[in-house]
Amino acid sequence: MPNRLMVLLTGIALAVIFSVTGYCLSRQIDWHFDTALANASLLHDARIARNAVPERHERVLQHNIYINTEMQHMLNENRKAVLATTVYAFTASYFVALLCILFLLRLSRRQWKRRLALSVAEAGKVLQHNTLLLNTTTDGICSVDNNGNITSMNRAALTMHGCALEEAMGKNLHDLFHHHYPDGRVHPAANCPLTQTLDDGEVHQSEVWLFRRNGSFFPARMRVTPIYERGQKTGAIVIFCDTTEQRNRQEALLRLATTDSLTGASNRRHFFDQLETELARQRRHGGFVSLLMTDLDFFKCVNDDHGHAAGDAVLNHFVHTAQQTMRRSDVIGRIGGEEFAILLPGDGIYGAREVAERLRRTFETSPTRIGNTLMRVTVSIGITELLSTDVGAEEPLRRADEALYAAKAAGRNCSVLYDPAWQRNIAQKTATNEADASAQPRQSLQGLAAPEHGQDGVDGGGVLHTEQDDP
Repeated sequence: MPNRLMVLLTGIALAVIFSVTGYCLSRQIDWHFDTALANASLLHDARIARNAVPERHERVLQHNIYINTEMQHMLNENRKAVLATTVYAFTASYFVALLCILFLLRLSRRQWKRRLALSVAEAGKVLQHNTLLLNTTTDGICSVDNNGNITSMNRAALTMHGCALEEAMGKNLHDLFHHHYPDGRVHPAANCPLTQTLDDGEVHQSEVWLFRRNGSFFPARMRVTPIYERGQKTGAIVIFCDTTEQRNRQEALLRLATTDSLTGASNRRHFFDQLETELARQRRHGGFVSLLMTDLDFFKCVNDDHGHAAGDAVLNHFVHTAQQTMRRSDVIGRIGGEEFAILLPGDGIYGAREVAERLRRTFETSPTRIGNTLMRVTVSIGITELLSTDVGAEEPLRRADEALYAAKAAGRNCSVLYDPAWQRNIAQKTATNEADASAQPRQSLQGLAAPEHGQDGVDGGGVLHTEQDDP
C-alpha cells in the first residue's frame, strides 16, 4: 500500500474519532445547560412566591428550597460526569488513534520491507547481468580514479595484460601498460588519452600500443570516457580492444596490393608510385636519387631447360640477394618477367654504381640451389640518376632501360651508366638510315660500355652454369 494512501486513511480516521467525540461532548453540555436553566427558573419562581405568599405557605417554600438544593447538587454531579466523560472520550480517542497509527505503521513497514526486498533483488539481477556482460565481452574495460589509478578491471583486460586483479589494483594504468613505444622510446604521459581525459574531462580515443606483463606488446584501440557523479569528475572508464588481427588483415591486404606474390618485391604499380613520390620529393627538396634496371641473363634458357619452377627459384634467390645487399630505405620492384628495378634514395650516380656492382658480384658468386643442382646465373644492370627536369616516372625508366640495353650489348654480366650521348648518336643514325637504326646503336654502345671483368659462357658474356652436387 502506498505511503500517501496510508497517511490519508490515518487522517480520515482521526477526523472521524474527534468529530464523534466533539458531538458527544456538545450533547452533554447542551443537556446540562438545559437542566441548569430549568433549576434556575424554579429557584427564581420560589423566591418570588416566598415574598408574595402568606406565612401559611412557608412550608411549601422550604420544600422548594430543598428541591433547589438537590438540583444544585445534581448540577455539580452532572458537571463531574461531563468532565469524566470528556476525559474518557479523549482517552479512548487517543488510544484508538494510536492503535490506528501503529497498525498503519506496521502495515507501512511491511510494505516497505517488501519493496526493499524487491529493490535489492532487482539490483542483484542488474549487478549479475552487468558482471556477466563485463566478463563475456572481448574488450578490455577498467575504471580509474582521478589520479589514473586502477579501481577495477574485467576479465578480458586481465587476460590481455597477463596479470591478476590484485597485481593491477591501485596501480597507475599508464605506468603499468602504456609506458613505452614498441621501439623502446618512452611514451610521455601527456600524450596518453587517459591523462588527457582526466585533465580536460573530454572523451579521447586513439590507436596505441599496450604492454603485457611478460614484456610483449600489442596494438589496441583505446577510448577513455570521464565519470561524473553529482557534477564532479571522479575518474574515467577505459575501454580498449586488441587490434592485432585487424592490423594483420590490413597488412595482408596491403601486401597483396603492393607486392609481387612470387618474389615478395614491390609490384609494378607500387614501385611506380614510389618512384613518383621520390620525384616529387626531389623537386621540392633536391638531393640525389638513383635508379637501377636489372635483367637476369639468359633467363629464358632457365625456364626452357629446367622448367618454370627452377625459374621461380632463381627469381626468388635474386630478390633475396638484392634485399641483403640494399638498405631498408631502398625499394626493389618487379617490372615484368625477369626484369627488376631498384630505387636508391640518397645515392648519387657513383654510389648507385657501387651498389650495382656489389649486387652483381654477390649474385654471380651465390648460385641458386634447386634440389641437388646448383644453378649459377648472372645479371645485367643499367644505372641512371633522377633529374629535377623529369616530369614523370617514364623518363628515368627509359634512361635506365637504355643503360640496361647497353650492358647487354656489352656482353652481359655487367653494369653500365647511362650516357646522354647515346640519344644523339641514335638520332643521327636514325636520320641517316632507317634500316640500320636497330644495329648502329648497338655498335656505338659497345664502345661506351667497358666491362670491368672477364666474361665467359654463352653469347660472348652471360653466364649460365649448372653444377651437380657430388653424390
